[in-house]
Amino acid sequence: MVSPRSLFLCRPGPTGADGRIHGRAEALDRIVESCTDAVPLVLVTGPAGVGRSAVLAQARDRVAERGMSTMDIPVVCGGLDVPEVVGGIPGALGAEPEPGESPWATLHRVLSGREKRVVVFLDDAQRLSPRSVHRMLGALRGLVRAPITFVCAVRTPAEPAAAPAEPIADLARVVRLRPLSARAVRGMLVDRLGAKPVAGLTETLRDECGGNPAVVRAAVDGYLRGGVLRVVDQHAHLVPGQVPEQPSGEQVPAVPGGFDSGGPALRVLRALTVLHPLRDAAPALIAEATGCGEDQVRRLLHDWCARAVVLPDRSGGFRFRIPMVAALLTARLGLFERRRISQLAVAALSTGAATAPDEHYLADRLAEAGNLIDRDRAIVELRRRADEVAAVDGVRAERWLRAAVKLCTDPALRAETLHRQVVSSARHARSHDATGLADEALRADARWLPDAAAQELRIIRVLGLAGAGDLDALGESADGADGADVVVRAAALCLLDRWREAYDLLGGNQWRHHDASTVLFGRLLREVSGALLGLDSADSEEPPRPAGTGAEVAGRLLDAVTLHTGADLVPWLEPGPSAPRRAIRSARAGNWDDALGRCRAALVAESVHGPVPGMTVLFREMATMLIARGRLNRAAAVLAEARTRNLPMPHLLLLTESDLADLLGEPERSRSLLEDALRRAAETGVVGGTAEVWRRLAAWEDRHGSSATAARCAERAGDADPAPEAVRLEQALARAVADSDQAAAAVAVEAADRDDPFGYATTVLTVAERGLAELGSLRAAYRIFGELDALLPRARMRALLPAGELGEQGRAATVDENERLLARLVAEGLSNQQLAVVLGSTEKSVEGRLSRCFKRTGYRSRTELATATVNDELYSADFA
Repeated sequence: MVSPRSLFLCRPGPTGADGRIHGRAEALDRIVESCTDAVPLVLVTGPAGVGRSAVLAQARDRVAERGMSTMDIPVVCGGLDVPEVVGGIPGALGAEPEPGESPWATLHRVLSGREKRVVVFLDDAQRLSPRSVHRMLGALRGLVRAPITFVCAVRTPAEPAAAPAEPIADLARVVRLRPLSARAVRGMLVDRLGAKPVAGLTETLRDECGGNPAVVRAAVDGYLRGGVLRVVDQHAHLVPGQVPEQPSGEQVPAVPGGFDSGGPALRVLRALTVLHPLRDAAPALIAEATGCGEDQVRRLLHDWCARAVVLPDRSGGFRFRIPMVAALLTARLGLFERRRISQLAVAALSTGAATAPDEHYLADRLAEAGNLIDRDRAIVELRRRADEVAAVDGVRAERWLRAAVKLCTDPALRAETLHRQVVSSARHARSHDATGLADEALRADARWLPDAAAQELRIIRVLGLAGAGDLDALGESADGADGADVVVRAAALCLLDRWREAYDLLGGNQWRHHDASTVLFGRLLREVSGALLGLDSADSEEPPRPAGTGAEVAGRLLDAVTLHTGADLVPWLEPGPSAPRRAIRSARAGNWDDALGRCRAALVAESVHGPVPGMTVLFREMATMLIARGRLNRAAAVLAEARTRNLPMPHLLLLTESDLADLLGEPERSRSLLEDALRRAAETGVVGGTAEVWRRLAAWEDRHGSSATAARCAERAGDADPAPEAVRLEQALARAVADSDQAAAAVAVEAADRDDPFGYATTVLTVAERGLAELGSLRAAYRIFGELDALLPRARMRALLPAGELGEQGRAATVDENERLLARLVAEGLSNQQLAVVLGSTEKSVEGRLSRCFKRTGYRSRTELATATVNDELYSADFA
């Protein structure tokens, strides 16, 4: 297999090199058909950036394949006249002009009697002067019966002066390039990124870019430059709330004219990007911002309408035809230019000279105007609006609070506002920002903060240190070297997997006499550490009632110290629907497509905003789902990524890694990983999750070792986990495996959680492989594996079903399913030997199955099959 790390989290690869053009098949067919039908003139029309040049290049290749002669005549300047257009054609055909002969006469003579058709491609033909167009059309009428076709790309809408002076309907066939469909945009993204866009990304880009290929490419490149378009597990994600970066000096696509950045036309257009929501008030404000007269502004805006860049609206204002063009142009605004325009917008809204339908518009302008406006009013408004949207729009809330902090001159108000910003960043898992801002606030503003607020910042700081893997700084906090109090030290110890030390440290009562936040955090950490150590940490006192920002920080702390268990160990505090927790719950509920999408989205957000602590179970669930679906290489990549993190309870990940090694025929490595899991758990004193390790060791010994050792391992499973239900299930499974105990098998199946479909089905499979499962549970587990697309365990279960159970229709579906699994494993890079181990067959059987697959599909090699499988998965809509 290839290096797993390279498959997991990466920047996208280069553009596809096969020259594929998406969404233009019909246009290409019409152009080629027109040439074949002897149409003298084909006009390929469409707005700037729609892809006329690319279509011409593809059409030229298609026409050449049909045996026609082709040549290109680029129209590089507006002064090109007919002699320059056609003068080189005869020479290219091996003929020279006779003395005194005009270019058109020479061309007419050369074409006389010629059977092989000539197709001439003129790109950017709108640059021809009106005189040249008139003369060319006249000459073409004399060549109607000659074997020549001119294919001209013309940008529309055309400049009024460039419009043809006479009708051409009887002479030309027009092929209009329309905006791309969502399917075509999706194909572009797959080509560019080498990955499948997640649900919604294609449609969003298509709508924002108006289906314009050049704008789509510019947006994608801008997102890549900003590092917010990422590929995780062969899926492309865009971090929400971001705008694409636009390098200075680069032409904005779909904005024709080549205006200099200092010209009034482009200055007016840039100002419109900020002011267009103000509708009819925008032209006057643009005039004030740019120094142009209002009449000139309106004239320039109507010129942009003529070029199809903006559209007039009913209110007398203007809006952009393609929303993404506004975003790309906004990136070209200088800092003072942006501030000045925003200042004018705020003033107009304040006096009632303008209104904005967007409820966020005023706060956005206040944030951008900076100190050019009334500070006090701006701070009040920004804080108020941030509080209103904090729960649903963290990006805006944090931007507005950041602007308010910069405006504050009162140190106490600044400290309070900065504290709000830190909590908001932590709430939305923006770890880099939260940690840096918490450090800043504790250094410069701590004396202005209440004790509870300062404590919340300290907890956020240690959470950030844990997520970033800064073990040295985290160790200093744990050991009190930086003056941390007991609760902060305990939090750091938990995040370092030093649970016993944290539990003992919190055994005293000194933290119970501090502020409400400190008591809340201390109680939470005491209960979690006790639960993981198998100790009774129940507190007879009424649990504190979390409120305000303390509740937010407590939720993040609870996520960090319990998310790795996959369980809610503190029932009196709801941690909130964080993205990783939602992913884990979705996986446990059997909603695997949704769960995998949430896992990837969480990891993409981490790659931009910084990692968060406590992600052990998320990595484990993701790898487990991928293994079950036959995505073995991708599962290995997930586990390799997890190994680079500072994750608590690593023995849970070693369990999954052991499963993968066993599946690939590496039994000794599988056992070594299980032993390492027990060693790592013992080092931290954690017993949670170790029952499962002992049960796996019992199964390993039953297959590869001794029955006596298997029995001893089964006994150890009974006293290894503090959760009674987990003990009951794992011990029963271990006895069923080690002793072929029918009663234990029934207990295990009965104890399995029906709300965790995969867990239940896997329990049934485990006992079924010992011949201990009832037919009803076999059928249920087989159905569950099918619903989850868990092809590997489903194939194992199928071998255990009674003969004739599937029926004729089921057997036919099984053939397709087996081929799909085989192709998927081949695409993962497995050798024939590995395929035999994974599929539980022989290499000879694998070779036979591959031969039958090649014969049925027409592929001639593993490479062709793997490539076709990957391409089909990337371009299809049901790839998970």
